[in-house]
Amino acid sequence: MIKGYVDLIQPLEVRGWTLDSDRPDVHLVVDVFCGDLHLGSTIADLYRVDLAGAGFGQGDHAFMFQCPVPLHEGELATVEVRVRTGPDPAAGEQLARWHANPKDKPARGVPGGASGSAFHDDTQFPVFVLGAPRSGTSAVAQALRSATCYQGHNEGHVLDLLNPLLRSLRRFYEIKSDEITVPERNTMIKKLPEEYFSDGISALFAQAVRGLFPDRHWIDKTPTADMIWAVPHLLRTWPNAKFLFLKRRALENLISRLRKFGSAYFESHCLGWTGCMEAWNAVRGDLSGRALEVDQHFLARSPQRVARAVGELLALAADDIERLGRVLAKSQPELTSVDVLAVCDAATMDWDAEKWAVFERVCGPTMASYGYSRDAHYYKAGCPDRSCHAL
Repeated sequence: MIKGYVDLIQPLEVRGWTLDSDRPDVHLVVDVFCGDLHLGSTIADLYRVDLAGAGFGQGDHAFMFQCPVPLHEGELATVEVRVRTGPDPAAGEQLARWHANPKDKPARGVPGGASGSAFHDDTQFPVFVLGAPRSGTSAVAQALRSATCYQGHNEGHVLDLLNPLLRSLRRFYEIKSDEITVPERNTMIKKLPEEYFSDGISALFAQAVRGLFPDRHWIDKTPTADMIWAVPHLLRTWPNAKFLFLKRRALENLISRLRKFGSAYFESHCLGWTGCMEAWNAVRGDLSGRALEVDQHFLARSPQRVARAVGELLALAADDIERLGRVLAKSQPELTSVDVLAVCDAATMDWDAEKWAVFERVCGPTMASYGYSRDAHYYKAGCPDRSCHAL
């Protein structure tokens, strides 16, 4: 009993909502296609007041997919959204459109006729350590703090507020679109465009961070999908930012999650891994020269090589790189198993048929997109090695 609609299709975003009325507490995976091209996936777990008011679960069944590249006007009509029902994204259940080909928002200036250029702070040099929990983010962030001039805390968990704030702002202006576009209406909102508040949100966060890190070189480690989705805005706010994405094959990641957070629902762990990995797939295209992907398995095997790759990205001195390598070698990623180098083989795992069905449906396509295998080889045969990959 899948319900839902695609509410908005724009060159950079596709939005809507969906839920399984027989399982209103489950958040579904949706796949977005442009014709036959699979653009990517996201999870329908965002809250909307109208959904809550209509009694659709707790109201947290909306989705917002950010397109990896802008879609042309002629492509918008070919966009399809499918709810994943099995391992093949293209075979999912298609959602109907509520609005077809909505017009782009008209360009608007900021109050007083100012230029409208986006706020940015180019005095700061942040490093954002991203990835799903249990993927080595702690090891890398702690090593950078110990071995280099970068400052930071064990965890961030503040800057990922950016994405829900900006989503709410966009939604508010969409709801008020008639008040903006109808010429006969004399409203204040016409004089206060969305960009005005978006810049204000950026300035608020930038001011807070400047007070915390006066030396200007700082690290934020927040392992959530919202933080990854915020990457484009983080880069606009801090144009000198660099990004380290830690990844890990779903099999090992889920085993680690289950051992540490065993009380949580298995599907929620699968959705958590897929959400972070798919978010990175969507935002990574605009980070050329600014980001490094590192697999936790490679980090454990080759800490010195990871140190050199990080050092090249951050332009670290030779002494800092050597020291970083030593720290990474000593402080292996947080363990929940005896050997972080161990590679699982699906054929020997004790998951039951129900768990494997969930795994295939939620994680299977994302595993394939990253070239991961299900056996002791870790990667599929013939796939390029992207264990430590500069974008």
